Amino acid sequence: MTKIKQNNNGLLLKLLLLFILVISFTNTKSQTNTGITVNGTITEEGTKKPLSFATVALVTVRDSSLVSGAISNANGGFVLKNVPAGTFKLKITFIGYNTLRKNVTIQRTSSPLNIGNFILSVEKNMMKEVVITGSMPVLVKKDTIEYNADMFKTEKNAVVEDMLKKLPGVEIDGAGKIKAQGNDVTKVYVDGKQFFGNDPLIATQNLPSEMIAKVQIIDKKSDQAEFTKIDDGDIEKVINIVTRQGYKHGNFGKSSFGYGSNDRYDAGVMFNNFEGDRQISILGMSNNINMQRFTLDAGNSLLNRRQSTLGSARSGRMGGGGGGNRGGFTAMSANARGLSANGISTTNAGGINFHNKFGKKLELTSSYFFNGTETKNDQTSLTQTIKGDSSIFKRDTTSSMTRNLNHRISLELNYQIDSMNSILFRPNVSYAINSSDRNSSSITNGQSGYRLNESNTSSSSDGTSLNSSNTLLYRLKFKKPRRTFSINFGNSIKSGNTDTYTKSLLTIYNTSKIPGSSNAPTVTNTDLYYDGKTTGDSYNVRLSYTEPLTKYQSLELNYYYSVSNNTSIRKAYDRNPITGLYDKPDTAYSNQFNNTFINQRYGIAIQTQKNKLMYTFGLGLESSQINSNTHIRDTLYDRSHKSFNFSPTASLNYSFTNRTKLNIQYRGTTNEPTVDQLQPVVTNPNSITQNVGNQNLKASFTNDINLNYNNVNLKTFSNYYFNLQYSNVLNAISNYYVYGPNNEQLIMPLNVKGSYDASASTGLGMPFKQNKYVLNTSASVTWNNDINYIKNSPTSLTLDTPIDFVGASRNVTRALSLGYNLMGTLNTKAVMATLAGRMNYNRAWQSIQTTTNSIYMSYNIYGDIKLSLPAGLLISTDCQYNINSGYSGNLNKPYTLWNAGATKDLFKNKKGQIKFQILDILKQNQSIKRSISGINIVDTKSNILTQYFMFTFVYNFNNFKNMGNNNPRPDGMRRFGPDGGGFNRGGGFRGGMD
Repeated sequence: MTKIKQNNNGLLLKLLLLFILVISFTNTKSQTNTGITVNGTITEEGTKKPLSFATVALVTVRDSSLVSGAISNANGGFVLKNVPAGTFKLKITFIGYNTLRKNVTIQRTSSPLNIGNFILSVEKNMMKEVVITGSMPVLVKKDTIEYNADMFKTEKNAVVEDMLKKLPGVEIDGAGKIKAQGNDVTKVYVDGKQFFGNDPLIATQNLPSEMIAKVQIIDKKSDQAEFTKIDDGDIEKVINIVTRQGYKHGNFGKSSFGYGSNDRYDAGVMFNNFEGDRQISILGMSNNINMQRFTLDAGNSLLNRRQSTLGSARSGRMGGGGGGNRGGFTAMSANARGLSANGISTTNAGGINFHNKFGKKLELTSSYFFNGTETKNDQTSLTQTIKGDSSIFKRDTTSSMTRNLNHRISLELNYQIDSMNSILFRPNVSYAINSSDRNSSSITNGQSGYRLNESNTSSSSDGTSLNSSNTLLYRLKFKKPRRTFSINFGNSIKSGNTDTYTKSLLTIYNTSKIPGSSNAPTVTNTDLYYDGKTTGDSYNVRLSYTEPLTKYQSLELNYYYSVSNNTSIRKAYDRNPITGLYDKPDTAYSNQFNNTFINQRYGIAIQTQKNKLMYTFGLGLESSQINSNTHIRDTLYDRSHKSFNFSPTASLNYSFTNRTKLNIQYRGTTNEPTVDQLQPVVTNPNSITQNVGNQNLKASFTNDINLNYNNVNLKTFSNYYFNLQYSNVLNAISNYYVYGPNNEQLIMPLNVKGSYDASASTGLGMPFKQNKYVLNTSASVTWNNDINYIKNSPTSLTLDTPIDFVGASRNVTRALSLGYNLMGTLNTKAVMATLAGRMNYNRAWQSIQTTTNSIYMSYNIYGDIKLSLPAGLLISTDCQYNINSGYSGNLNKPYTLWNAGATKDLFKNKKGQIKFQILDILKQNQSIKRSISGINIVDTKSNILTQYFMFTFVYNFNNFKNMGNNNPRPDGMRRFGPDGGGFNRGGGFRGGMD
């Protein structure tokens, strides 16, 4: 039986690797198909001036299927590649000009074929509606891939996310997280402007899809790199939504209210007032169906992105699992995403976003957003922990209620002093009030099933936190081209207060005797109050000077300095049994910790750009210093550590064509430990598992290499990508696990050698029949190699137990994860449908105990369909079948999540709708997750939202100025296919258009 299972696993691996090779070969083959190269020119009637940016489409005579397409250059010239011999229809379109249609015959020839000059006449009445035919569904502009929204149909009342899901090469998971060409999308802009700060979900899950003229996917460089034109390796994938002209001048929005069974409700309103450069958006929502439609920590997302590895312990970051619509698909039902969130949440949120230009020099974007959530969560987890050559098993049951209230304000001010000087200022402030109540119990057994320990804990906490950050970038251009100077200053300030009450009862059984012996267990009862305060501030500055060396080369000199200070004060008090007050200081769990981290970097870089190749090489000399001191029980512990690293940078960008590009990046960064990792104190007293910091930690240094290959085929409009990533960490921060004779556990962070990870992903997005069908497929493989240490101590562990490495064993955790996704969509006027499948294979090895190698898999099959019927009726249903294997106990049971709904248009102008939905029809929804971290394998099952139905009323309101073709159509549907839409050159994103 085991052998058969292993053979099946091996077959799955072989099939997956075979698929990766097949789609890579398929794409390569499609690029090497040779045809005839056809060229020509386009000029204006009368003036004979060349027309640039005209759209050229060569289509079949029979069904107008696109054969090849191009955009005319500055000289009016165009080139059509890989054209087969035959007779075709040539269409040339340009805004404000009459469309030219002409049949052309292409004869086979070994040299490029010139088909002559084509003259476009000016439209007689340009104020009337201009209908452009033959629009290109995909355009490529340097670092930007642009999709024409008219070529991707969405239903009425759809949001931006529904449009993005239909684009080739774009994937959205069950939490709304977007990937484009295999990379995470960090921001979503509207007409090149920030929309509610750094929160992409507010734009994608609230703005209507019918406002979209184009979707631009951009590899955005940092503000400083965009200015200096020298790559600093800081690149993020962003999306820019270019709105239709009609939406740029008027009011639009919608309001909705839904109520259903079990007192479920969902209400929301969004109002937008756009007038040219001025944008005002107001948003409000309230529901108890786990729908947030925003990102909880968006206020700090930029900081998290740039410092994502700071102080992180490397410990087998491998996880997965099923439950709801996790990980692979977004259900078509409007509220179905709430079925995939753990717990039951009530959410209230709202905010305002403002943007405007004041004259030609000043541009301002600002937003305020608040959210309040209350979540009830019940979880059961099963944990297998490796203890040398054996394992222990723990079952935890936890019930919690958390309440969070957050306010965040963000601002961006761009001031163009003159043609040579500019200032960019970005301040952000967030304030949070949090509280929680938690009850938990656990039972731990040994490998043979005998009881080791058990615990019961209850706690409650209340806290506040205030965070602010500012960045100020001054940019100076000199008269000499490519000579620049810039200074980037940043600072942050944070403070927090937390009051925590905790009661616990811990029972430890004497495992030196056989269960049932007369040895009495050890029982410890704790009742404590903690008063915690944290403060911190940081400052950094970066200076950069660039100088042209030759026509093709530029030099950059830069200097970076940063300093951060953190203070943590914790005072513990025992409950006085006489007074009932917490007035007895407990010095064992009280401490004060101060930490200062200083980082400096001197850098030089040379960039060369010639023809299709651009490469940058740089070298940095980087020093870091950690100073910390800790007060524990009237004793002061001081620690100081300095380190020095060479920090090289390198990048290579090669454009095979303007549609096929290769990018390779290398970057080295220094990362400081967190305050909790440095504090040499126990953070969770009276628990069988104690965490203690390590004041001797060193800063880690990460080497990152990334390779990205991307190709857009303008003949088929397919998009192929391949990404490769490798990262190794010097002095990586991992964990040291020490076990006492009664299986008590002490966990301490430490620096290790040998940690690295690697990943590869590939994908192909391909439309067919003028985007009537779209196929998206992707595959990925990830490998983690993490180090930790384990020791069995012969003596009981106490606060005063000295920690040494005598007898410690080195454990290597290796984890392999394979994933494959396949999704096809159908888009017609009457039917929209999706069929998708997903497979994840995970395996982990522990060097210290080979018998605990873990294999687990998950499979998902998903389908949905929407039918547009007469009389304004739309019916829909979606279904997902989930299979898990390799989990603990009964967690491998398959389940089906099925939802259905219907929508009816109301009123003469169809601005209103009434909707009915029923979710989780079969009452089978569940949440299951496995995570592997260091020496722990954890299976978790959580409570989750289950079956309910809801009636919802929606009203759309809009008032637009007459802007011609780009106005929304009265029935809410846009022109679709080759005879609709148009190429609007306005409203682009400056980062991708230079």
